[in-house]
Amino acid sequence: MKQSKQKLPKPKPKTVQRTEPTPGQQLKKEIEDAKRLNQAHNKELKTRGLKK
Repeated sequence: MKQSKQKLPKPKPKTVQRTEPTPGQQLKKEIEDAKRLNQAHNKELKTRGLKK
């Protein structure tokens, strides 16, 4: 039992997580970017008078 426990991989240090975000963090970032792009696009449409 003890040997199998020792073979478990150690948790990655926080510095690695910063350089390589988890899928959830990456997705959240992509959603935020998409929202910002969408807002900018909607604003552009409003200034052109295409969106009511």
